[in-house]
Amino acid sequence: MLTYAKHFKVYAIDLRGHGKTSQLTADFSIKNSAKDILKLIDHLQIKKVKAIGLSFGGLTLLELASSNPERIQAIILIGASQSNKGGENNEGDNTFSYETLPKSFVEELKKIHYHGEAQIKALFNPNA
Repeated sequence: MLTYAKHFKVYAIDLRGHGKTSQLTADFSIKNSAKDILKLIDHLQIKKVKAIGLSFGGLTLLELASSNPERIQAIILIGASQSNKGGENNEGDNTFSYETLPKSFVEELKKIHYHGEAQIKALFNPNA
């Protein structure tokens, strides 16, 4: 089994509104999350990154790659749905609807999102 930390410098990032970060604010967007990541890699003085993005993190990496392709060496996307990129209202597509999530998944989300159910609902808002 490959342990990434043995071969790469690894940073695990809580994006805006995720995990232990602050609650979601009016400026919550994929574009702003990509800007946050760019600021971080600038601060760390990293010229190019290899990155893995899960769900919203994958969408953030797509935005970063499209706006700053010279900063991305490689990306792996997991569970990132292009149909919700940009937060368009996809009527009839409730894939990421909070209301349709399995109860067991919601319970797991509550364990890692410290600002409660309102935070989780906001993360699954297709108009954010």
